[in-house]
Amino acid sequence: MPWRVHFNADDLERIEIVDTLGPLAETFLALSLLRWPDARPRGMLSEWPEWVAPRLTPRIKPLAPLLPPGGRGVDLVTVVGDARTIDQGITTLMTVPDDVLGTEIDYFDRNWQRLPATAWAAADARGPGRIALVDATVAAYGALIAPYWRSIQAQLRAEQAVRKRILAQRGGAGLLESLQSQWIRWRPPVLYVDTPTLRGLHPGRVFLHGRGIVLVPSLFTGDFPSMHLSLAEADAIPRLVFAASSIREVVAAKPPAGGDQAQAALAPLIGRTRATALCAIGDGCTTTELAAAIGTSLAAASQHAAVLREAGLIITSRHGRAVLHTLTPLGAELLASSLHRELDPRYG
Repeated sequence: MPWRVHFNADDLERIEIVDTLGPLAETFLALSLLRWPDARPRGMLSEWPEWVAPRLTPRIKPLAPLLPPGGRGVDLVTVVGDARTIDQGITTLMTVPDDVLGTEIDYFDRNWQRLPATAWAAADARGPGRIALVDATVAAYGALIAPYWRSIQAQLRAEQAVRKRILAQRGGAGLLESLQSQWIRWRPPVLYVDTPTLRGLHPGRVFLHGRGIVLVPSLFTGDFPSMHLSLAEADAIPRLVFAASSIREVVAAKPPAGGDQAQAALAPLIGRTRATALCAIGDGCTTTELAAAIGTSLAAASQHAAVLREAGLIITSRHGRAVLHTLTPLGAELLASSLHRELDPRYG
């Protein structure tokens, strides 16, 4: 039986789309996926387990009791929450109150499978079990996420850009409709989310009551989306993690305005036309929009995009005949630093 998430008009107005909950959340999702072969997608991550296998060390072992094979495991994603950097995530994991982590462990223990004492030991923020958990998490991040983090961010930001365009053009209901897949179905006013049913637990109804919902793309959710609801805070906004590889369309919209100062600062480095192109891409634009922004043909715009892509400044997501260009973290940093340099009087 799927989760049934009930929306009202206020909820549809309060849908938030983030690019990621941070590297630590991705670490937990990635490790769960690694230990759950049946959930792995057969697409771009099919070879990923072989890539990371040589870097898996015994240091990661203390995480195993909390993330047993064949499922999501204890909801550490909700425990850590939105931590934009690895340092923020580790600090949260070290200091999360005993009862918050303990409640999540107890929930999994009662509804999925009995957990060993080593799992329960992690709940004690002052004990060696928590220290071992934190050390194992750092090791898992280094093995599974750190080498690919820039690429992961670029992919997730591209997904976020696509979904934001849909939200702007078609509203909350249109966005939920765009998520439909084998596992997610929008039947207004209810969103049905299929996840593997826990033994003795059937996913139930979630009434948002005006809170809205946070949509989170991930490269590591596998074939199944996942619902994340806080057991410690009943009024917390639920999160729905869905597969970033599920993009199906690019919706045309007005391109974001470029920054004249940033263009001027970038021009000596990459040329005025490509500086204009990088600024025009901003949060995302199609090749047609890019051509209009820089005043050139589609073929020329595509060539400029190719140069920026080869330089690692943008990423191009292809969906049938349509493409969407978005900045990579490096491209965003270059754009931001160029604007800062132009505005800083010390560089005048």
